[in-house]
Amino acid sequence: MNREHPCRRHDVVIIGAGIAGLTAAHLLLKARPDLDLLVLEAKDRIGGRLLSKPVRCADGEVRQWCFGGTWASKTQCNLLELLKEMKIETFEQYRQGIKFVEMDNTVTQYEGGVPTIGLLNLLDLNLTLQALERQATGLKTSQPDQVERMDQDSVKSAVQRLTSREESELFLRGVVAPVLQGSDERMSQIHALNVAQSSGGFEKLFKDAQELRVDGGAQRITERLAESVGPARLRLGWPVAEIRQSTDNDDENFRGEVCLLSESGDQLTSCLVLCTLPLASLNLVKFRPTLPPSKQQLANNCPTVSHTLKTIITYANAFWRQAGFSGEILSCQGQPTNPQSVSGSISVCYDACSRDGAHPALVVLASSGADRTASPNERREALLNHLARFFPKEDVFNFIDYAEHSWCSEPYHSTCMASAVSVGCGSLLLSPELSKPFHRVHFAGSDMADEWIGYMEGAVQSAKRATAELLQAL
Repeated sequence: MNREHPCRRHDVVIIGAGIAGLTAAHLLLKARPDLDLLVLEAKDRIGGRLLSKPVRCADGEVRQWCFGGTWASKTQCNLLELLKEMKIETFEQYRQGIKFVEMDNTVTQYEGGVPTIGLLNLLDLNLTLQALERQATGLKTSQPDQVERMDQDSVKSAVQRLTSREESELFLRGVVAPVLQGSDERMSQIHALNVAQSSGGFEKLFKDAQELRVDGGAQRITERLAESVGPARLRLGWPVAEIRQSTDNDDENFRGEVCLLSESGDQLTSCLVLCTLPLASLNLVKFRPTLPPSKQQLANNCPTVSHTLKTIITYANAFWRQAGFSGEILSCQGQPTNPQSVSGSISVCYDACSRDGAHPALVVLASSGADRTASPNERREALLNHLARFFPKEDVFNFIDYAEHSWCSEPYHSTCMASAVSVGCGSLLLSPELSKPFHRVHFAGSDMADEWIGYMEGAVQSAKRATAELLQAL
């Protein structure tokens, strides 16, 4: 079992080399260049929920494309400030032209921001969104008994209760699915309300969350941050299995220290620790003493299996743009192309062309019912057939490259969005203890954010908050 020199004690150890962990490391070293700081990452790559993978393009060259967090908003000041510092540019998501919406097995087209789902459905949808906005706005000031009642509702049951028309219910659940990326039958409505409240409301969340794309892919952010932090302070392939904090009854040698053990038994010590793991991954670590009950219960009730399947399809030309379409598709529980499987169900599709348009591509997020048991070839065939309901089949199948990433098979991560909290435990998200330090262990990450929970903005905001805590504690 490998251990560092017994006299070596780090000032700060950060668990997780995603955008939150590396932002915190960058900010800490800016404020205190003398710090003995180490960033631990369980996987063999940095980035966390930001991931780029090589995909062949129209010119035959291989380029990096986003398979994790992708978009930013013009109102996300913390992220935009970081991008400016890292000298990374953004560009607007392409949305010009006609869009598609699919309700059951009916495909309709529309332009602008209002889908063609019928006047009565739009009125019902508007009333439902107003009710949800009121609930989200008043969430933090709601009485405990009211919160407890709300926590008994799943997202699905809440939408069913608030809508009066089947079509508007179907549409709203279809809109929510790619935003929250989880089973709306098991997910607490408080989780959805909390995410919306942190983003400025449901309307802002639905309209603004996909405004901007990061030039060259979002993982560039963590790559630039890692360069700033320096390779000597970054250790990959070091999954933390246990965190021990000293108490009055502990051995004198560990008093005032945090001891971290890896899955292979390696050990190191630090004065302070910043944990940036998602809520759904906290159960992978044994805490001694154990975490506060509210935080532990949340970790126990975040489903660890995600249905998120993200696919990039490259083409020789952007045939959808040429035909006057934006490439945007919202499918609200459309009929599967194979009645025995929903492996190819599209949830949403967007134009994913490069900034200059020279490398045409579409990005598809599979629905929350995606069949994870299907083979890659089966999933590809089903998804392309579904895509062919909206565009000419000969164009859809004449692709350059097709690449997918299943987040349910990603080690140490179950999703590229916020950890979804189950019915009955959503009220714990409102606890002031959620992001507070636990003795010498501090917490950050998009799940622990006050703003834009589940998004890059939330990760950066939480890193700033945690950095201030650590600097004060040092």
